[in-house]
Amino acid sequence: MIVNLIRIAGITIILQIGYILAGMMITIPSEAAAESDPSLFHFLLHCLLLAIGLSVVIRNSEWYGLKLIVTLVFSFFGFLTFMSLIEASFFMTNIPQEFIPQLWLMGTVVVLFSVPLAVLIHGKATSKESETGVRPDRTFSVGEWIWKTGFIAVIYLIIYFTFGYYIAWQSAELREFYGSTEFLGFFPHMKTVLLETTLAPFQVLRAVLWMIFALPLVWMLKGNVFRVAIITGFAISVLHSSQLLLPNPFMPETIRHIHLLETSTSMFLFGLFLGVILYRSHDSFKDFFDFEVF
Repeated sequence: MIVNLIRIAGITIILQIGYILAGMMITIPSEAAAESDPSLFHFLLHCLLLAIGLSVVIRNSEWYGLKLIVTLVFSFFGFLTFMSLIEASFFMTNIPQEFIPQLWLMGTVVVLFSVPLAVLIHGKATSKESETGVRPDRTFSVGEWIWKTGFIAVIYLIIYFTFGYYIAWQSAELREFYGSTEFLGFFPHMKTVLLETTLAPFQVLRAVLWMIFALPLVWMLKGNVFRVAIITGFAISVLHSSQLLLPNPFMPETIRHIHLLETSTSMFLFGLFLGVILYRSHDSFKDFFDFEVF
């Protein structure tokens, strides 16, 4: 227990160094820099949560060495940077276009610097034989990939719009921030979203991307489906949402806090679902609902 706490503390420091190095490589306008300067507490908390998320995944992975490092870099970059920035680019037109590549660079540097060292700290930098016993069947047919991708997209849309409406959209300040003063009931609101915007197709694309980034994470984890689903939900929620603890010049504090509550809860639930549906092959849609938790 104490050893793991020391490891988490070490990874927290490594993440802080990674952010400092990344910050030295980008140029932020002075006004924006002043508005985005995080308090020491929030910076530490963000890095600590990332360290815990990474540690949980690494400790529960049956993979080692380069395979683990490359996979974790892929998933961590997807959760932390890729999925956040494509949504920010879609919604937040107040972000200067010349600043976006710098945000990509920052996320890339943090991930590439921290992941190999985190794996090393947990003693999994060298390849070892796995001792996990029988693995579940993960030979997905083309037909299975098709219905699972469609099912994942539908579930993601339900979760995204439900949490988005009942948590985020209830705030008048948030609605004003995104340029809307109208507050409709859920179904009239969804009718407007589906018929008058491109948000639904965009979120279908994001659902597929979430699946792609989560798949190697799910397959690297050891344990039964319940254990894998919990870890997947926790990892996606923490690695994706904790950055909303940090102030930025493009999103007011109140809006960040609302989105933090919205995304941390919704992504945990969606991560649970991904952990279950990607855990093993299913002969049919009906077979998916016939699984043993323990």
